[in-house]
Amino acid sequence: MIALDWKPLGINVDNQLQNEINVHNGAIMEKTDHFEDIVISSSTDNKEKYLKLFNEQRGTLAIITAYHDIGKAREKLNHGEHSYDIIQETDILAEHHIDEEHKTLIKSIIRHHLVLGTMFTGEWSAKKLYVINKQIDSSLSNPDLFFDLLVIFSVLDAWAYVDDKKNAIRLFNNYDRIIRRFKQDRIENHIKRNHIWRFCCFLGAWKSVNYLDEKIMRQYEERLGMKIKTRYDCGEKGVREEIWQRFMALENVNFQYAIWLLGNCCFASRSKCDRNNFDDIQIDDSLFCLIEDVVATVNTLSSRHMWEVLFTGYRESTEKAEYVFQNVKNSEKLDKVIKEKIVDQQKRQITYRFDLL
Repeated sequence: MIALDWKPLGINVDNQLQNEINVHNGAIMEKTDHFEDIVISSSTDNKEKYLKLFNEQRGTLAIITAYHDIGKAREKLNHGEHSYDIIQETDILAEHHIDEEHKTLIKSIIRHHLVLGTMFTGEWSAKKLYVINKQIDSSLSNPDLFFDLLVIFSVLDAWAYVDDKKNAIRLFNNYDRIIRRFKQDRIENHIKRNHIWRFCCFLGAWKSVNYLDEKIMRQYEERLGMKIKTRYDCGEKGVREEIWQRFMALENVNFQYAIWLLGNCCFASRSKCDRNNFDDIQIDDSLFCLIEDVVATVNTLSSRHMWEVLFTGYRESTEKAEYVFQNVKNSEKLDKVIKEKIVDQQKRQITYRFDLL
């Protein structure tokens, strides 16, 4: 494990954050010793490729691990971008005596290490991968190496937080399929079906199935169209069209820290949400109110660019989370959150404060 020295980075970091990052980095390195088991147990057709790459790049993974979370010292939101900025400002990678191509690879993975996890939860749009790919194509001679190594590190990063081998295998299968689908599909086809994938992820569908292929997504779409009854109800066909039109309009929107709340808008109670039973789904109008306001705000300002939508003020404690879960379905209280949202046009960021509930 590479010891993280904060002094050359020129950042004042409190002891608690230093300890959290050190513990997490240590956990990643411990999981690295067992990663081959994840690949072997997976359903990917590319086992030999991943095993070869993993063994060739273990030193690279150690460097990525050391610096991937340093951006949290500035801001936890999009900390991958902040980590990248710090490395750019300090050139801390020079001490590892690697060439410029290798530095660019490491910095790129650190910068984008959140993307697969947030696509997997439906929070980030598929279009984000195409934005990243443009950057990679112009800076690396081997983009495939970036994406394959991103899969490996993303699994290690998540596995270090949740010590569950079955979950790590499930993550590996899904991250691998996300990348393979990205490489195989035209952008129009990938984005066209992405809205159903995102909605199913809000429902927690990723807990019980692997990456949703076209056949499975059509089954979800059919069942959801029969299931959902809201104030927008205008017949079964109309309901489906209303739902998917709203989600298709989120093509340029990435949610931050939103999965728990958006998922809970799809169930009558937290206990039913935790059960993850399709029959328990009960979509509330609050989900559509939030989505519609996001779409309307983005369309009014600039719908051609990617926007970050941040949900804050509802995760600080179990009691707070329970209170927000119950009150987000109160239209008057939700209206207050929507009306008092904070819009930062320069950053293209919209913040909804659910502590206002």
